Amino acid sequence: VLDLYGRIYHTEYPDGGTSVVSFEDGEKMVREWVTRVGVVDHETIEGVEVRFEHELENGIRLMGYIDLLESQPDGSILVRDYKTGGYVNSRDEMDQSLQISIYIIAARAMFPGRHVRGCFDMLRHGFAHVTERTDEQLETVERYIKTLVDKAGAAEQSGEYPANVNRFCTWCDHKAVCGDYQNAINGPVPELAGDDWGSIAAQREYLTLKGKLVKDAVAALDRRIKVAIKERGGQIVAGDW
Repeated sequence: VLDLYGRIYHTEYPDGGTSVVSFEDGEKMVREWVTRVGVVDHETIEGVEVRFEHELENGIRLMGYIDLLESQPDGSILVRDYKTGGYVNSRDEMDQSLQISIYIIAARAMFPGRHVRGCFDMLRHGFAHVTERTDEQLETVERYIKTLVDKAGAAEQSGEYPANVNRFCTWCDHKAVCGDYQNAINGPVPELAGDDWGSIAAQREYLTLKGKLVKDAVAALDRRIKVAIKERGGQIVAGDW
């Protein structure tokens, strides 16, 4: 399996990839996955990197790719989504994930009459979480998607795209020129407005997000430092920094 990983990595990154650190990181996840999963029955695999295009009743078309579709012993279908990131989703986040809800909607259309479950496989952390959706939940998801499409359409017509500051901002290519992000990181802390619980809640939400953004920014710097140290053979020479 490691030999296969190396050949695929070479194909995907003909220039050698970003660094030996990223190759080693992926190899470690492959090792742990093989140890955890063991033998895979190929006859249970319904599809790998399955592209879907599904039109909802409201006319909106969903398109995407599902990592893996598996048949289960009870006849159901498992939609497996592999995660390689360091962030660990909480159980509530996984049970409310819009991504996995869309995958379940698409898989239901592919396998009519069969029960479909979703699964987040956290490769970096060595565990998988299976989640389900009721018919009512999926109907709510479809209505929610409609509101997102309407919101995007309104922004396109007006030419205004308001920033939505959240924990994913640290991965955004535009954060250096985003005033809202810079204000969230460097801006002043709002003053507490007495016994106004609405203001107290808003301030707490702001501070929680600010703390998360700062923590992610520090973690990103730490990753760059670790890569630089490994590429220098584990040593830092005075004057390098």
